[in-house]
Amino acid sequence: MNQQNPVDTLHRSQHMVTPDHSNTYRFGPWLKSLRKSLDFTQHMLAQRVGCTVATIRKIEADKLRPSSALAYRIADVLLIGREAQPAFVQFARVRSEQPSLHTSQSVMPFPSVHAHLYKIPTLPTLLLGRDQECTDIQASFARDDVRLITVAGPPGIGKTHLTLQVAHEIQASFIDGAVLVQLMPLRDADLVIPAIARALDIYDTGKQPLLDTLISFLVEKHMLLVLDNFEHLISAASQLSHLLRYAPFVKMLVTSRTKLSVQGENEYSVAPLSVPDVQQGSGVEDLSNYASIELFVQRAQAINPDFALTEENASAIAAICARLDGVPLAIELAATRIKLLSPQALLRRLHQRLHLLTSDIVDGPHHHKTLRGAIAWSYDLLSPEQQALFCVLGLFSGGCRVESLAAVVDRETFLFKSAGQDTSHQYNHDVGLLNDLETLINHHLIQQVIDFDEESRFDMLETIREYAIEQLEESGDIIRWQYRHAHYYLSLAETASTHLNGPDQAWWLDYLEVEHDNMRAALRWSQSLVGDANVGVRLATALSEFWYVRGYVGEGLQWFETVLEHKDNLDIEIWLIGTTYCGHLTRLKGDYLSATQLAEHSRGWAEQLQHTDSLARSLHILGWGAIAQHDYSQAYAYFTDSLQYFRMLNHQHQITNVLYSLGYTASQTGDIEKAEQFFEEDLSISRMYNDSRGTVRALAGLGMIAIDQHNGARAQTLLTEALTLARSLNYQVAVAGLLNYLGEVARTQGLYDEAMTYYAEAFEVMRRTGNIWNVALILHNRGHIALRQQMSIQAAGYFIESLDIQQGLGNTSGIVICLVGLAGVATQQGHYQQAAWLLGAATFQFDKSEMFVAEVDRTEYNHIVNQTRIHLDQSIFDSAWSAGYAMAWDQVMVEARDVASKAQSSPSSQKTDMYNDALDQLTPREMEVLGLIAQGMTNRDIAHQLVISPRTVNAHVTSIYAKLGVTSRSAATRLAVEHHLV
Repeated sequence: MNQQNPVDTLHRSQHMVTPDHSNTYRFGPWLKSLRKSLDFTQHMLAQRVGCTVATIRKIEADKLRPSSALAYRIADVLLIGREAQPAFVQFARVRSEQPSLHTSQSVMPFPSVHAHLYKIPTLPTLLLGRDQECTDIQASFARDDVRLITVAGPPGIGKTHLTLQVAHEIQASFIDGAVLVQLMPLRDADLVIPAIARALDIYDTGKQPLLDTLISFLVEKHMLLVLDNFEHLISAASQLSHLLRYAPFVKMLVTSRTKLSVQGENEYSVAPLSVPDVQQGSGVEDLSNYASIELFVQRAQAINPDFALTEENASAIAAICARLDGVPLAIELAATRIKLLSPQALLRRLHQRLHLLTSDIVDGPHHHKTLRGAIAWSYDLLSPEQQALFCVLGLFSGGCRVESLAAVVDRETFLFKSAGQDTSHQYNHDVGLLNDLETLINHHLIQQVIDFDEESRFDMLETIREYAIEQLEESGDIIRWQYRHAHYYLSLAETASTHLNGPDQAWWLDYLEVEHDNMRAALRWSQSLVGDANVGVRLATALSEFWYVRGYVGEGLQWFETVLEHKDNLDIEIWLIGTTYCGHLTRLKGDYLSATQLAEHSRGWAEQLQHTDSLARSLHILGWGAIAQHDYSQAYAYFTDSLQYFRMLNHQHQITNVLYSLGYTASQTGDIEKAEQFFEEDLSISRMYNDSRGTVRALAGLGMIAIDQHNGARAQTLLTEALTLARSLNYQVAVAGLLNYLGEVARTQGLYDEAMTYYAEAFEVMRRTGNIWNVALILHNRGHIALRQQMSIQAAGYFIESLDIQQGLGNTSGIVICLVGLAGVATQQGHYQQAAWLLGAATFQFDKSEMFVAEVDRTEYNHIVNQTRIHLDQSIFDSAWSAGYAMAWDQVMVEARDVASKAQSSPSSQKTDMYNDALDQLTPREMEVLGLIAQGMTNRDIAHQLVISPRTVNAHVTSIYAKLGVTSRSAATRLAVEHHLV
């Protein structure tokens, strides 16, 4: 019976040789040839088969024949199929130097030394962060019905590296191996089939079409074809489909920046590498888990072996990877600059990333030697009209919807200069625009995402956006497009501002949120040399309510300061309106002094220009300035005049706004009945007009009254309803205010832990939104909770921090209630006479200014007075009280700070100092984890919150316990609370 040659069985090559009997055919040289074709060294082969290198050397020199057992192991390593292994072993063991080719006992002809099992080359560098992608693609290829996968993605995303890694891992499952076909150098789709044929050592004989020859070769092959960089040869995709149809055991893995659009294609889109949230401030340990960070460090170490991720450079490296969108090519090119620049210096230069990110590697693809080249490769595949659309899309920061793009390009005529030519593209309806957007998506130059309301949005990576803007600048047409972009978003913002008080306000707030980056871009343009300053003021004015509701007060005021800086360049009415709205936002921040100054200025101009709306708004701001000075009668007069003007204008939301202000004024003067009337009218009108924000405000006012009336149940109901509505709007400042009120309810009921939880959340929101007035208030409230829990050292810290802010604001009432709190600290620390001084000084201020004291604060005042009295003789208490009542204000402040200082340096604080030192040893991430522990989160909750594994959280918790010297979550929680971490 004839025996098959093992290489025949494996279908390694059709090019078998007929032995020339003038030559000697031996197993040793043949083995050496096969080993080299598989890229094995003698050492590698010896190691894998379990023998010495000397044994392999002797076998290949034909000085030694392998044993049967060794021959079978060699066959396994060389991927010889099981059915062919007996013939292989016979060939290895035969001693005849000239095997007969004509007898049934002979070994069949074996391939020439050039025959080989097709094999993907070994990757020069490790593939990082793509384990899931590799698994996904391999799982797809394991299915019989999947024969063509297109690995697609934007420029520089690492499609080739990922594809070669997958091919390298799965090639052993293909009997005939895998072959790589490089298509990037080709410029003609007709050259695709010849390129595949050349990779397979097949040549055109001219006897039949090369495609038929290729099919004849592949028809029985079990093989993987890897086609790299197909995007510029898409018209040849149908030939691939033809090959797959007639070569049933062949599968294809294709890289392309656009899908092939043929039957049976499975597209796999490659996303950027994971990048850290730079706002989180993660530590080295957590950052090292990000693939983008790992790639940067690995490539940097190839340049500088001593380079490492450290606490000093971690934040800069994280920011670099985030700024580069997690694009592997961009990160690799950036890392090469480590030879000359530190990560911090590199980060500062990333605004010129297209110029900065280049490579001098000589053996890489030409279009991967610069970031610009990688993007240009895709850009050049577009039609002139599509190039123009791509460039204009670069102006949209944060992306846009199709209607926004259509409005900017005007739908009807889209004129753009490209490569020295004028190109006109007609968009008579949305279809043409949608078709071109689809092309850009297919080329992975833009991304389609789903907005908050399930509408499509189109965006691009920042590295690609920079290229788009660069092309737009080179066209000389960027000024026109920036003008159109800015004016469109001005129109959008002004339209939105008219809806922020109606039934659809939640949708418009969310819409402004997703368009906020475009609004910022328009604001920046308005301040440029070619911009329009009036556009900037109008845009800031239109956005002011959004900025307040969503917690961007600090940013909004910075924009107002910028756009209002050059009054001479502005229309006077636009300047007036902008100044008025700036005063309103300043007041909402809690800076009543500055707000009053702005309002006085705008009121004068409003009266001169007879601008009723600005006059009404200015009077409203002045009313709150008067409240800050405890001049409630003047506040009432301002509010009454403001309300009259708004009623004339029929401005319903502002009417309810002033009604709330009047209700608040009445409550501060003790006229609860009148306050309720104002709040109820506010609530009635707000609900009539479906004004959710007005409803929140009115419910909060009524809840505040219920607290003062000791009606905790009613207060809880009103405030909870308001909080639910405020959260649905993401109304940040209102959420914080309502949480503070709910904390007050809990405090009056003696539920101190619950109160502290409310205060902690309120504090974080207020701090984030920049409302320093309320930050100081919440610090004061937390101080009283600490006092009630006998934690006077912590209370002193809260009160003194609040006092510092109140002094900066010039808020006398805030300063006085802090004095009361510090008197409580002095009492708990045993400094009773000093406590009486502070209580006397506080009482003097109460009497002098007739300031209103909230019922909950009056309760704390009475409690501290009683606690101080019981520790002093009546005469001593009265004497100290009188001394404090008459004490100079400067001396009062000295005494207050002395109380805090003594508390924080007392013997009982030594343990606290020890824990402070221990806390200093915690990493930023450990501090974050400790704070979440104190909020009652489990390890799994923390892992979900921080997007890390539970195992990593457990390691953090163990480290925290060790550093703090505690053994339980409750002990760690107490430390976190005592040190203001929650």
